[in-house]
Amino acid sequence: MNFACEKWFGSHEEMFANAREVASAAPPGAGVAMLPVFAHFEYSLREHLWPGRAKPKLTKQYFGQKGVQDEIDWCVDKWLATGRPAHARSMQLRNWQALAYCLGGRTDAAREVFAEIGPLVGDVSQWSIFGVEDAAETFVHWRQWAYGERSRGPL
Repeated sequence: MNFACEKWFGSHEEMFANAREVASAAPPGAGVAMLPVFAHFEYSLREHLWPGRAKPKLTKQYFGQKGVQDEIDWCVDKWLATGRPAHARSMQLRNWQALAYCLGGRTDAAREVFAEIGPLVGDVSQWSIFGVEDAAETFVHWRQWAYGERSRGPL
């Protein structure tokens, strides 16, 4: 999917089409069902956060759209359709899920995922991409937001 994205000489349309096709064809429980979620992050990174475009408010507006959150829910539902995943990448996918909910302003959904993740971020880079430069600091900030300890996230 990365090669199809706009930053690597593809297009947003090609990236979303590839991600959605793979996710739709995947069996329930497959991690690739989350590919459209990654496509939304790639889109937002390119359009809202690249140098010269740094408009984090637009990232939150984008993720707050009903259509974006509906697709995230569809992906998560398909991924979790066979129960709690136990594969090695499941915690990384959980972190992407939590971040998508945070950016979409969904505190209750984010809090549920943070409860499953636990208090430690581990080695998950997306928290540094969509927040402050330090991944752990961004993770803690969003986690505190989800639990009502902060009035807003770092973006």
